[in-house]
Amino acid sequence: MVVELGIKLSKIALKGLIKDKQQEITEFSSELKEPEKNEEVDNSPNIDWEDLNYPWGIRLVHYNRAELDASCAKISRIAQIAAFLGYSTLLLNFIDVTVLASMGVFPIRILYSFFDIILVAPAICVNFYLSFLALAMKKPLYTRFYMGSQIALCSASFISFLQFSERGQ
Repeated sequence: MVVELGIKLSKIALKGLIKDKQQEITEFSSELKEPEKNEEVDNSPNIDWEDLNYPWGIRLVHYNRAELDASCAKISRIAQIAAFLGYSTLLLNFIDVTVLASMGVFPIRILYSFFDIILVAPAICVNFYLSFLALAMKKPLYTRFYMGSQIALCSASFISFLQFSERGQ
């Protein structure tokens, strides 16, 4: 008798729990169907993400400033110029170090400069593309990624400057 009563109470409790969970699931699925509440909805329908066209010749990602609104396109152009300044600084450093090494001054720096090109150039490219994503998608997550990568690049640049200035080489 007590066992039967316990089983009946357990069944009632489980039915109530199952009903609550089913309600939560239906509410959650209805929220997923509503585009304004879903964060994964593409906010930029006029951008063709399948057209991989950047960097020239390699075609890794999609980049087209014309698909952004005017203010975002200007910011994207500034980010592109900043990326090219970073690339040209790396190239100028490599040329400078090569000339100095040919005269016998600090030949190991060629290796350092080469590693800088291998490690920093892709980081600059990723930073630039994150700026385009943040401008195109207008999502806080991409903006945070861009800001984090920008801070990391600036910090690495500053630390590198301090290391070389302390050595006096």
